[in-house]
Amino acid sequence: MSAEVLSGFQPHSEILDWNHRGLQPVQEFATLENYIFRGNTPQVKDQLREAVKVYPEKYQPKFKKDVANYQVTEVVSKEFPHGGSDVGVVFLSGGTGTATGDAHIPAEIFLKSKENLSQKIGFAAALSSSASRDTVDTAFPSSHAERAAHQAALVVDLLKRNPTKNLFVLGHSLGALEAAYMTPILEKLIEINGLETKVAGTILAHPLSYYEQRVVSFVKKFVDYQRHFMQPEITQKYPSRRDVAQVEEAYTLAKDGGEGELASRLYTQLQEMQKRHDHPIDLTSEQEAKLINLDEQIDQLWFGQDRRFFKGEVWPKSRSRKLHQLEKERRKMLKPLVQDWMQTGDMRGSKVPMKANWRVVRAVFLRKLSDSTIRPLPQYVREQLTGNVAVVLGEIDQLFKADEALSKMELWTTRQQEAYRKKNPDVTDEELEEVGQFFPNASSVHEAIITNWSHHAPATDSGKHGAIVTDLMKRMLTTQEQPDKKTQVYYH
Repeated sequence: MSAEVLSGFQPHSEILDWNHRGLQPVQEFATLENYIFRGNTPQVKDQLREAVKVYPEKYQPKFKKDVANYQVTEVVSKEFPHGGSDVGVVFLSGGTGTATGDAHIPAEIFLKSKENLSQKIGFAAALSSSASRDTVDTAFPSSHAERAAHQAALVVDLLKRNPTKNLFVLGHSLGALEAAYMTPILEKLIEINGLETKVAGTILAHPLSYYEQRVVSFVKKFVDYQRHFMQPEITQKYPSRRDVAQVEEAYTLAKDGGEGELASRLYTQLQEMQKRHDHPIDLTSEQEAKLINLDEQIDQLWFGQDRRFFKGEVWPKSRSRKLHQLEKERRKMLKPLVQDWMQTGDMRGSKVPMKANWRVVRAVFLRKLSDSTIRPLPQYVREQLTGNVAVVLGEIDQLFKADEALSKMELWTTRQQEAYRKKNPDVTDEELEEVGQFFPNASSVHEAIITNWSHHAPATDSGKHGAIVTDLMKRMLTTQEQPDKKTQVYYH
């Protein structure tokens, strides 16, 4: 790829670990480059002031500070090094995520798209979080819209270098919140610059600001998430026999209880977990042998000679101590291996500066309540999302669990409809259905629920994540021709 850049981009690939196993497979088909952003030109700043007019005047940012040092790691197809492709993808990292550290996420999306989409993919890029080590030495606007506007300017620069017909905007956690704010601004910037690109879909994965949460409740979840950091990711990627047995028991209860749909989902989940238990992935032969040995010892304690689960049995203390010791050793072995996938391509390592963590706290907790990340997205933002939208939820997400999100959103819809009915007693059912739409102007909404899927799974299980995102992209490219109503899809 040419080193020539536009606006404030400068090459900065010396911190990119080209040889990390998460980036090696894509290099047969694409080149990788990392860029650092040094600020917008006066012309771009004028465009931003015009673009944010998509939002009501009182919510438009004032751009008192220039946000620089965002980084972009770009995976560019060798087939389309200078544009002309059908599809491009931009990934906005969650809190503390760096562009190089998350580079394997768009790399996997690139590979899965190349395999499974009829449309030709030209590039997939990761944009560093506003709250990461990449940006800690620059301004941090408290306005979500202001940060999103600067991010939109970077994406337009990418599109000028690598034009594509359809662009997908994907954000994770804090990045999902910013993606929702960014998409309408980006669409306006594309129009201002006369680019022939359509934002084909906005994918919000594990999003902040999707449903309302009490501050105290969220703080408790956040503390618990930190205390058990990486444990759900270990369970998901390297399930123990006991994890498999628990899902097997849930499957049996659902089947015997006549819950056919739930039983079917649990059966599929059970099959995948059993496969992952029997054939661990992303391990060296030495690591795999050690894990199998540990699991055999743990299985012996839990299941006995006949491999039956000892439910309700009172164990001798010596047996309990041995089990605790073995499970602790298992976690100690697997945690750094799973955590390694959190910063795959970043040669600076996985340590997160305290200032970056503080910025995440500021973004989550210190906004005014009317525009808070623990409240649903403001109506003025939701109304501007007029294209295809997908919301991705994980069933074991420590912060935004799928079943909690679905029940809270159902309650939100009911409240909106009840309030509207009080003001309009003669309202029809069709009108009420429109009132209850969270994204009222979206051409289609896809609600994706992933079983056995944790908050950091997009990073720690990027291959599966890439396959799911590619399937959602395929659905959205189809709905551009034949728009569907809101759909709900389960992935296993």
